[in-house]
Amino acid sequence: MDKDSGWGGQLGGGGKTGAEGTGQDKKKKQQKPKKAKSEVGGQQQGQGGAGGGAAPSPAKPHRFEPAKKDKRAAKLKKQEAKAAFNPASSANAITSLVDRSHSAAVASPEPSTSSTPKATRHAAPNYDEEDVAGASPANQPKQTAMQASLRAKLAGGKFRMLNETLYTSTGDQAWETMKEEGAFDDYHAGFRSQAAGWPVHPLTIISKSLSKSLSPNSLIADFGCGDAVLARTLSKSEGELKVISFDLVSKDGWVVEAECSSVPLPGGKQGGAIVDAVVCCLSLMGTDWVRMAREAWRVLKDGGEFKIAEVTSRFTDLSAFVALVESLGFELTHKDESNTHFVMLDFEKTGEEVATKRAETTKKAADLLKPCIYKKR
Repeated sequence: MDKDSGWGGQLGGGGKTGAEGTGQDKKKKQQKPKKAKSEVGGQQQGQGGAGGGAAPSPAKPHRFEPAKKDKRAAKLKKQEAKAAFNPASSANAITSLVDRSHSAAVASPEPSTSSTPKATRHAAPNYDEEDVAGASPANQPKQTAMQASLRAKLAGGKFRMLNETLYTSTGDQAWETMKEEGAFDDYHAGFRSQAAGWPVHPLTIISKSLSKSLSPNSLIADFGCGDAVLARTLSKSEGELKVISFDLVSKDGWVVEAECSSVPLPGGKQGGAIVDAVVCCLSLMGTDWVRMAREAWRVLKDGGEFKIAEVTSRFTDLSAFVALVESLGFELTHKDESNTHFVMLDFEKTGEEVATKRAETTKKAADLLKPCIYKKR
C-alpha cells in the first residue's frame, strides 16, 4: 500500500478541521480510486498475474520459476562445496571437527547389542593393538556347530561376491553397491573372518610405525577404513595421534561417510592441507584406485606420509606400481616385502604430479593391480 496515498492521507486528514479538513477530505476522495488500484494490483501480483487493462504496478515482487530455483540451488551448492575446500575459511573448522568427533568417539565405549537403538547396533568391535585381526563382537548368541557352519558358509559367499564387485568396479559404483541393505555389514563380517587367519594384520605394523614417526597431535586420514580399526587402536596409544576415518558407509561416530577419491578435507595446489599422514590399507580396490592416491596427495602437507599396504598377489609389476605413485608427486621412502601376504610401501609427498593425460594414467594404473577373484567351487 502506498504510504502517501493510503495511511499517510488518513493520518493527515485526521488532525484537521473546518475548511482545511474539507480540503483534505476532497483530496482523500480523489485518491481513493488510486488507492484501490494499488491494492488490486498488489493482489493480482500475489496471484501471479496482472488484471486486464489495469495500470502496471511500479514495484513487482521478484519471482523464481522452478527451473530458475533449481539453477540457483545448484549454484549455491557449488559455492558451498568450494567454500568447504577453501583452506583459509575451513582448515580451523575442520581441525575443530576432528578434535570433537575424535574425543567423542574415544570417550564413548562400544554399545552392547541388547540396549542400543537399531541405528547404532552395527558398531564394530573394539580391537586390541596387538591383535587387530579376527576379533568378534561380544555377547553373540550361542549356536550349534551346524548353525555356525551354515552361517559361516553363507557369510563367506556374500563376502566373496561383494569383494569381487568392489575390485572390478569404480569408486562411484562401489559406493552404490555398499548402500544396499546389509552390504556393509556382510562385507566387513567376512573380512574380519578372513583376517583372523593372517599371521599379522598390516594395520598392526602401520599403527606402530605411525606412533614412532609422527609427533603428538598429528592428524592421520584413513582412506577405506572399514571398522576404523586404526583410529580405535591409536586412541589407546600414548602418542596423542588423531585419526579421521573415511569409508563408503558410516555405522557409528568413528567413520565419516565419503567416496575416498573426494573427501571433505582442505588442500591442493592452493595450500591449506592439515593432514600429516594418509593410510590406504587394503583399500586400493577399485579400477580407478589412482584417484584415491591423487586425493592422498591433495590433502597431505608437504613432506607428509602416504602408507600403502596391499595383497602381494595383486601386483602385476611392483616396480611399475611404485613408479606410477611417484609420478603423482611422491617419493618411495621404505618398502617391505618380508610378509608372506602383503607388501608395505611408504611414500613421502615431495612435489607435483608429472604432466600426463589423466585418463591414460588411470588405465595404466588399473593394469598394475589385479582384482582378487575367488575360484568357483
